[in-house]
Amino acid sequence: MILNTKREITTSKTKLLKLLLTSLTFIGIGIWMIIVPTTDSFFSLFNNRIIVLTIGLLNILFFGLCAFVFFLQLIGYKYNKKGIIINQNGIIDNSNVNSIGFIPWTDIKEVKINSVLGKQILTIIVYNPYDYINRQSYLNKRKGMEADLKCTGSPINISTGTLNTNTKKLYKKIEFEFNEFKNKGCR
Repeated sequence: MILNTKREITTSKTKLLKLLLTSLTFIGIGIWMIIVPTTDSFFSLFNNRIIVLTIGLLNILFFGLCAFVFFLQLIGYKYNKKGIIINQNGIIDNSNVNSIGFIPWTDIKEVKINSVLGKQILTIIVYNPYDYINRQSYLNKRKGMEADLKCTGSPINISTGTLNTNTKKLYKKIEFEFNEFKNKGCR
């Protein structure tokens, strides 16, 4: 028997707006670090203008990229407003720029919650992790997934940072549908 349910978890405009504003704040701090001379009391900790300029520039570049991605997600440009789709075939992860896409139930071994740097993430343990890593066309994404595999036991980790849910609720929804799939004798 095939599951007839379809659950969709949308992206949260409120969370995306907060992330965008936070990124813009850090861009402002980076600009301030470049403009303000090192003789300021705050920068006397560094006492080296090159270090301060480098940190400021890196701050602007990193958070500029983050702000750009959050803005694109906020306006929906090339990003699916349905961050996670759970259906009879499996999970479709469109939650962020590093999303994996479709994960069939038959590939999933286990679903669990992990804590990475104090934040809870949903980890999808798959039977064939290197199939997911090798399908990535960008080297940096493959390397990131390999690091995730070493850190969490899977290259597939879903953060709810931009979704209209939290990690525990998402876990319960996916775990329920996964158990329904297993109980049907499909795996």
